[in-house]
Amino acid sequence: MCSCKSGEQAVDHILYDCKLLEQERDSLKAAALRTENWPVSKKKLINKFNNNFKKFTNNITLDKLQTIIVTSTNLYIEQGIVAEIM
Repeated sequence: MCSCKSGEQAVDHILYDCKLLEQERDSLKAAALRTENWPVSKKKLINKFNNNFKKFTNNITLDKLQTIIVTSTNLYIEQGIVAEIM
């Protein structure tokens, strides 16, 4: 479970849905919506919207990234799932 508590912590969730990254995602989403429907494929994010994608990833602060990872890890520990993912 992601620390935003709205989905599993997976690539698609972090790119498209994580509530903790809404602000960082706004410009990427706006750029894509000019010519595409959201969400666009990961392939298009990298190929067609490369500069916007880089901006999105670069705007994720280390503090926010640590919050997402640490909180999710703590949730896995509480649920006894750590042994399964390690």
